[in-house]
Amino acid sequence: MRLDVLQLWQHAWPSLTLLIAAMVSLLTSVFPSRHRARITAVLAATAFLLSAQGFFHQWGLGEAKGFEFLVVDPLSNYLGALIALIGFITSIAAYPYILSQAEAIPEFFSLLLFAAFGMTTMVMTTNLLAFVLGLEIMSLSLYVLVGLRRYDPRSGEAAFKYFLLGSVATAFLLFGISFFYGSTGTLDLSRIPELLPNPEMATLFKLGALLILLGFAFKVGAVPFHFWAPDVYDGAPMPVTGFMATGVKVAAFGALIRVVEAFAPRHELPLQRWIVMLSFATMIVGNLVALRQRHLKRILAYSSIAHAGYLLLGMATLVGTGEIRAAALSPILFYLLVYSLLTLGVFSVLTILSSGGQELNDLKDLDGLSEKRPVLSAVLSVFFISLAGVPPTAGFLAKYYLFSQAIQVGLYPLAIAGILASAVSLYYYLGPIVRMYFHSHEKTWQAPGVMASLRLLLALMVAGVFYLGLFPASTLEISRRTVPIRALEAPLASPSAKLP
Repeated sequence: MRLDVLQLWQHAWPSLTLLIAAMVSLLTSVFPSRHRARITAVLAATAFLLSAQGFFHQWGLGEAKGFEFLVVDPLSNYLGALIALIGFITSIAAYPYILSQAEAIPEFFSLLLFAAFGMTTMVMTTNLLAFVLGLEIMSLSLYVLVGLRRYDPRSGEAAFKYFLLGSVATAFLLFGISFFYGSTGTLDLSRIPELLPNPEMATLFKLGALLILLGFAFKVGAVPFHFWAPDVYDGAPMPVTGFMATGVKVAAFGALIRVVEAFAPRHELPLQRWIVMLSFATMIVGNLVALRQRHLKRILAYSSIAHAGYLLLGMATLVGTGEIRAAALSPILFYLLVYSLLTLGVFSVLTILSSGGQELNDLKDLDGLSEKRPVLSAVLSVFFISLAGVPPTAGFLAKYYLFSQAIQVGLYPLAIAGILASAVSLYYYLGPIVRMYFHSHEKTWQAPGVMASLRLLLALMVAGVFYLGLFPASTLEISRRTVPIRALEAPLASPSAKLP
């Protein structure tokens, strides 16, 4: 089938903008070394902002357009805009950090763009082959980003562990895709609901679906596939850790929504049971193990695991009788937005505090921080309090909608477990705040001045925490109107479909 390049560009240009900017940023090596970091940072931030605007504009059109490997619909546009905004915030926060390192590497921003392009590809496809392509672009970029501090042995160790375990997870995924293809004869998830079940291939189909789900479980950091997260988060540079904790989760859950949508009509798959077991184990283990951590990155790693459990709880509510519950998608999308905002906020502040050449990671490094950096301490406290789910912040409202949805569909034990696990998280989220305000230390962590752009960004993020917590109506309306639409069977010849 001939690919219409102009038509592809018309509908996929927000994602392709990231790829073009990534390749152009590699050409900045012709500039003097002292200017390269600034040029690549400006280029990356501009590309991310342009991409986010493009995705949001296309979301407003409410169209669904199918291509041979891609699908452009409200879901892909919503998630694409979120990924682009994550990249934009990371670019702004990481610039002073990169300059402060003993070996400044401008390629950081190029790799960030390549990783974001892979993420947007993952959420813009129902074809498993295209999904694996996006996954590998994202993963290869992240492997390098994690090991970017070449003079730090912990960074190299983290990159090696991530590469090794990521390869194993990809092998599981590819095995699952091969079994899936062998039993169905297609790689397109959108065709699964129409395929007639073949009793002779039922076992192979179930095995393929299970292996695909396990591959996703690794990417989102679900228990028992979470062991890579604490070590990788701990060894990666601070801005990379924040980008991984948010961007990878948005991309993985966005792609998982497509998989659940395709598998939900197949009654031979105990899909909800699988997701419920993953969710319960992930919420409990993530929160309990976080209680014993003394390094900020490891606390946030287990926090990320716990939030993956909450999101899996939301995924369990999607599975209805023969199809997904479209209404249950809104709390998941709202939670992804709030989680990304809060986690990026925490890592942005920690990145600023780590821009003096040495990373702030130990809890005791926060002792007495409020005396020397009162504004940063207050901002960091807001994000931690919201992550704990304290009203009237966005974190409370996001958890409320997610748990309410679980109760409405009858998942009472899972909802109760989530509420109790969230209550446990208060201990390790409030720990850093106690250190900043109620502990004193003779040597308080020193950090350089904060750029005006970063101050403005943090102010907007803090405002967003309270705006989403107090006035969520408009954002919830956006998430309610964001529904996945199956890719059209005739990719380039079919007319666009409008949302009702």
